[in-house]
Amino acid sequence: IISSTCSGTTITNCFNAGNVTLASGTPANYCAGIASMIHSTKNVSISNCLSIGTTKSAVYSSTNSVTPNILSNNYYLSGSCTDAGDASASAKTDTELKDSAMLTLLGEQWAFQNGYDYPLPIGITYASPGEPEDEKITTAEQFMEQITDNATGVYKLGADFILPNDYAPRTGFAGTLDGNGHTITVN
Repeated sequence: IISSTCSGTTITNCFNAGNVTLASGTPANYCAGIASMIHSTKNVSISNCLSIGTTKSAVYSSTNSVTPNILSNNYYLSGSCTDAGDASASAKTDTELKDSAMLTLLGEQWAFQNGYDYPLPIGITYASPGEPEDEKITTAEQFMEQITDNATGVYKLGADFILPNDYAPRTGFAGTLDGNGHTITVN
């Protein structure tokens, strides 16, 4: 979420669900779910943050003499961090993070959002997680059937596939087709 901090930085009520990896040549200690580098301990505060993504450190990973009094009430998914000694956050199991008791720990700026398993900061509009299974296209047959049945639908490819030789292109499609990194081959 934050690459590096300086004096007077306050990071609060942040949630990381992404897997954080290092670019080639980057020092291994610059990999964390919330803040990669704390450059100064003068008035830096990280609190009420939650990281469930896989990373080296849960909250921060490199610092210039950070003291625990600036890092408080931070949590991470147990086993998601390779630095098991990240003292800036408390490990919680998947079950603990999904329990309503987490809202008491994180405070009134957090809530469970419809369709999400973990508490999230309030004040943000969250997209619906995932798409319905019938809108994900993984075969040529699904592609031809769904596009014909609903020419204004929203579709996402879930696999590469080849359309049959007798495929007749559809006209009037006004929906959305997200290739999602996959390829449709047309003979």
